[in-house]
Amino acid sequence: MSKWKIRDAVFEFDWNDYDDTIRFHEAEEALSKKNLEKNLTKSGITQWDQTKLYCEAWNQYFDTVFGVGASDKLFNGKRNRVLTTTTICAYTKFMKEAREEANKADVEASKQLDQAYTDLSEFLKDKMVN
Repeated sequence: MSKWKIRDAVFEFDWNDYDDTIRFHEAEEALSKKNLEKNLTKSGITQWDQTKLYCEAWNQYFDTVFGVGASDKLFNGKRNRVLTTTTICAYTKFMKEAREEANKADVEASKQLDQAYTDLSEFLKDKMVN
């Protein structure tokens, strides 16, 4: 399990945990369906509407990944494009590092399982011979 400390908030995420990864994929899918690039550049949209759309989409994303209220902890109720963008950058770095940490843990767990199977096989072989 990895911990992301940002501003006054701490969030946990584990790439080896089913529920965490499902929430991540649900958030990614919902964000993709919002089609932000297209909607942020559509004709006639004001800068403040762009900021609102952008920030609200990412607030929902973070609330899905880390639980309801996560965006309040991250942004203190503000809808600020620069704050949101810098948070996305920090989040991306965290998730990459969390993925690397999870991969290392998975490799180590596989080695331990292989050893356990070897030990069990040898134990059973000894019991069958004696």
